[in-house]
Amino acid sequence: MGNPAKGKPRRASRRAHPEELTHRAVADYLRIVAPQNHWWFCHVPNGGARSAAEGGIFKALGVIAGVADILIIPQGGRAHWLEIKSDRGAQSSAQKTFQNVMIALGCPYAVIRSVDEADTVLRRWDLVG
Repeated sequence: MGNPAKGKPRRASRRAHPEELTHRAVADYLRIVAPQNHWWFCHVPNGGARSAAEGGIFKALGVIAGVADILIIPQGGRAHWLEIKSDRGAQSSAQKTFQNVMIALGCPYAVIRSVDEADTVLRRWDLVG
């Protein structure tokens, strides 16, 4: 950890990032069930602080604000999306816009807050037996 007296930033404790802890647990769960059920997933790394220059580069490359955290591609190829939130987390307006666009395109989309909710959603989508 950095020393604030020397001007180095201090890293926040894991307790300050409940969404990240949930995200890690969901990713661990997906790593187990995806190969067994013949689908693929990845995290879309849109979050995090960026400099104005990096933000401009990312935008030019096609990064779009609000894209959900997890993309799942099952056989058949239709994108399925999971947005992970902490118990008290709320979607941003960009995330709600993305959700509405995906649903309009026929892509399943869910906001989840736990591994149990991820399992329930995957079962509803017939991705887990």
